[in-house]
Amino acid sequence: MAFATYVLFPIYRQVGQLRAKFGQPMTKLESSTKCKGVELSIPVEEGPIYLWDRAEWTGNDTLSANDLDSALGMKNGEVANGAKIDKGLSAAARRYGHNGHLEARVNGAPSLTTR
Repeated sequence: MAFATYVLFPIYRQVGQLRAKFGQPMTKLESSTKCKGVELSIPVEEGPIYLWDRAEWTGNDTLSANDLDSALGMKNGEVANGAKIDKGLSAAARRYGHNGHLEARVNGAPSLTTR
């Protein structure tokens, strides 16, 4: 399950499948004249591909929503790439740091809806 969580799930997040779920891995002994080994399969429910709509910023007194949107780097209608969103939230926190708010925290709470 660690492989699914730490290797596979980030790949699904990059393509906007933010709710991908993995089942228990299944193994089967394989034996042929050429090879002996174990076949491993991990069932997955990919879920829908989400698209980015917008960010709603609260508690931002120092930076404007436009500044934070710029740091986030997401555009309306693009695939909601989880890795890009994570990087954008880090970039928004760094913008606060550049303005003297060294311990500022930027947290995201997704609101996932399908169309």
